[in-house]
Amino acid sequence: MAERHGWAWLRYLRRNRPLLIGGILLMALVLFSGIGQLVLDTGNAEPLSAMPNLPPSWDALLGTDSQGRDLLTVLVIGTMLTGKIGLLAGGMGVAIGTVVRLGRFVRRRWCCVRPATC
Repeated sequence: MAERHGWAWLRYLRRNRPLLIGGILLMALVLFSGIGQLVLDTGNAEPLSAMPNLPPSWDALLGTDSQGRDLLTVLVIGTMLTGKIGLLAGGMGVAIGTVVRLGRFVRRRWCCVRPATC
């Protein structure tokens, strides 16, 4: 019986395709950004780190932009920064929502105890 419950999450993923696809895409982004920062030289994302406007080659797989930045390195760093900003915004939304909801809860409780003050 315990072994049957251990794999329940896998059956749930099989039934819920959007969750499975979203999880796979999220893992792909995390792996892309994590492995990319380990493999690539992040200094190539700075301006004038290479010749400007180079086409894709073995040195710069996606080429370079007009400022001389390696576009693959910029993409890897941008993915990581976007994830951090998303987590920060989500955390702030949860914190603000919690404070507002707790304030409403306390106010309603106070009004129930002392209805003349509300």
